[in-house]
Amino acid sequence: MELNKNLKIVELGYLKYLLKKNPFALLSSEGIEQVLPLHVDTRVDAELSTIIGSWMKNRERGLLFITGEFGSGKTHRLKLIKELASGLPCYYIKVDVETLRDLIARTLSLIREERITSKIELILGSRRTTTANLEDAIEELLSKLNQNEYNLLLFDELENTVMTGSNQKVKDIAGFIKRLYTELKGAIIIACIPPAFHMIAPHLRDVPYKHVRMKGVSNEEAELIIARRIQVCREDLVKNGLLESTYPFSKDAIYLMNELAGGNPRRLLKYARSMLTISVLSDLAKGGTIDSSKIMKNIPVPRSPSDREENHRDLPPEVRKLLSHFGESSFSTIEASKVLGRSISECKYLLDDLVRKSLLMREGPRYRVISSPFRQTL
Repeated sequence: MELNKNLKIVELGYLKYLLKKNPFALLSSEGIEQVLPLHVDTRVDAELSTIIGSWMKNRERGLLFITGEFGSGKTHRLKLIKELASGLPCYYIKVDVETLRDLIARTLSLIREERITSKIELILGSRRTTTANLEDAIEELLSKLNQNEYNLLLFDELENTVMTGSNQKVKDIAGFIKRLYTELKGAIIIACIPPAFHMIAPHLRDVPYKHVRMKGVSNEEAELIIARRIQVCREDLVKNGLLESTYPFSKDAIYLMNELAGGNPRRLLKYARSMLTISVLSDLAKGGTIDSSKIMKNIPVPRSPSDREENHRDLPPEVRKLLSHFGESSFSTIEASKVLGRSISECKYLLDDLVRKSLLMREGPRYRVISSPFRQTL
């Protein structure tokens, strides 16, 4: 009963701010149907546009790595590329598999059907590829792709395959990428975290790849990101010009949130989402502006490295080990079991227990360490 009451208060509170809902409800681009309406050009976009635009215009082959920390905008850029390249065959492959064989099966299945397969279809496709000759599968993949004049292949989260096995496994994946680069009529764009790039790059020295590093957003870019989300959510509830584009957030509040987020777009949106919800519940009658003083009350100032190290000592040893190995990156039960030296079933029980204790968070079938949760009360 209390939950329903709070939900109703939150719903009315958003209307008080002339918003249909919380504009920051979806943090990850994976859950957003179209990213173009929410996109704001930042410093990295001009660099990406120059590289990819030239390849597409001249129908050149190319290999590009986009690297950055979790939440820096890698998936967003891949989805944006797919939307902007709508006139070309463009395939987005989420690398949520751990072996090269399964990656080839996932890619081939997507090319065959031109859609993302279900889990059962992936399993069946993997089995077919397992029983078949791997070379035949690669040949079929290239044959089908090269029926097109030009292709774009977008691989997201390559770390899920690169960082879960031996050096030989990394070499095999690099060999597959080289093969694609050499024989594919088109370009390959790969997004991953920096450690995965550093693992695979030494095996690609004879390939002239490009590398673009995601950069933290400036305060001015953060203001535009917040404004764009709010405007899309506000739509026809208010005429342009009657309200500040970032209302209820003041400019100084956005700048402070961005500085606390270290320029990380997803952390910025997470802070904005929580601050708006908190303000709705506490200021329903007033509909007041969210300024920097409210931010300071609800988002703790980042600790110094020595303080963070001290804070990590208070975590259970399993969480410290996961944090040390994966940092802010997500991980599967299998990956965690290898790091912790436990059976998969035992590890699954442990991870779910840590989620209940708010030490880990779940993202579909994967997990992530919550290294710096912030307070939820005024």
